[in-house]
Amino acid sequence: GAKPASASQTRARLVASARGPEPKPAARAAIPAGAFSVQVGASQSLVEAQRIAAKFKTRHPHIVTSEVSGKGRWYRVRLGVFSSRADAGRYLRDSGLKGFVTASR
Repeated sequence: GAKPASASQTRARLVASARGPEPKPAARAAIPAGAFSVQVGASQSLVEAQRIAAKFKTRHPHIVTSEVSGKGRWYRVRLGVFSSRADAGRYLRDSGLKGFVTASR
């Protein structure tokens, strides 16, 4: 049988995937400064980021577009908007999801 793809193989596949159109920036503008979110995935393909976000539909994901120096455009899939790093960390821990806490902007 086929072996599951390693993290580096998956990352390489994501990097090689085609870029899609820009997501709508309105969702990002609604996130207050100083807020935190839980990032559960990222891709250079908007279509792939939307696929990841669909897995978390009941948790109301949002996609943040970022230009990464030397690495191009990335679409980051994030959950929640929390007023503190501790609140976001508690959500991540209690949810049992794999991800990390990050500043929302």
